Amino acid sequence: MFLKDFPNAVCLFKSQSLNNPVLASFLRVGGYIEGMDGTAVGNKRIIASSCERLNEGHHVVFFPEGTRSESATRVRKFRTTAFHATVKSGKPLQPIAIYCQPLFLGKNQKWLEFCRHTNYMTICYLPIIEIEDLPENRRNAAGLAEAARQSITTALDKLVSQQGPA
Repeated sequence: MFLKDFPNAVCLFKSQSLNNPVLASFLRVGGYIEGMDGTAVGNKRIIASSCERLNEGHHVVFFPEGTRSESATRVRKFRTTAFHATVKSGKPLQPIAIYCQPLFLGKNQKWLEFCRHTNYMTICYLPIIEIEDLPENRRNAAGLAEAARQSITTALDKLVSQQGPA
């Protein structure tokens, strides 16, 4: 999907994905960032690895809800770990809104459920957020996460009004 626009991108992945024989070698060869296990050690690894990749010129792709969405239009509170890397590295953040109609591989959604319909995906690149553009008291990981969440929520609301609910 959007990874074609970021050919040097690396993604965060859940450590348990290494148990999948098909995914494991792809994740290692791709230089993707292991973590996403909810532990303090995992969070430190994510921040350090993300900063390293960002400083090497890579884009780091992450899904800040920490899990698959339960709805195509409602965004849960974002986890801030990857946003710490953005703040620490001083790099800008590129929020992207992904709208699937109907919901595609949502949380607790069965594989056969989404296979029975034609799915349409809209990907919106939203304005880049620079940490300096935030109010001084919000120039931290939580402030950046909330700014990204608000940008994505606004975009999803606009897409729903244009295309109809998922």
